[in-house]
Amino acid sequence: MKYFEIEKEQVFVFLISICFKIHFKHLGVEDRVRPSCKGSCLMYKKILVPIDGSGKSLLAACHGAELASNFGASVTLIHVIPVLPLDVRGMVINQFRAEAKELLKKVARDLDRFNVSIDIKVKTGKTAESICRIARKHKYDLIVIGSRGLSEVKGYLLGSVSNAVTIHAPCPVLIIR
Repeated sequence: MKYFEIEKEQVFVFLISICFKIHFKHLGVEDRVRPSCKGSCLMYKKILVPIDGSGKSLLAACHGAELASNFGASVTLIHVIPVLPLDVRGMVINQFRAEAKELLKKVARDLDRFNVSIDIKVKTGKTAESICRIARKHKYDLIVIGSRGLSEVKGYLLGSVSNAVTIHAPCPVLIIR
């Protein structure tokens, strides 16, 4: 009797899916969606993961690497050093670059278990703008970014990098909370 019930549920699900396909085809939705996909929808080959050292960005790196592993994609870890005042820039920029590279190398080592190609980049500039520029210039398929690394109040006052990236990115953005 149980076997029959499971079979009945499967038949019901099958019939519902056929009804939806017929309905969407009747509306012409299927024809509008499929031509843009042409077998490449949700196929990520290049994934960009911004890293700021926060727990959310490290979690985003794990998600990005796992996605890359599943899709046979490569991952680029990027850290953006904010623009500093001229009088301070010369003294600390090299130290910031060295620390950023060391952070990205450590994250890359932690992601070795996913067996994916990982590249690292350190850039200087406005964080969200730099991330979007790199994504556009190098034609990334996906950006995987951690949600707000600042406290909630500071994030609301200063604006969220992940929010700005989501608005201006040339590709899909996956925000990890």
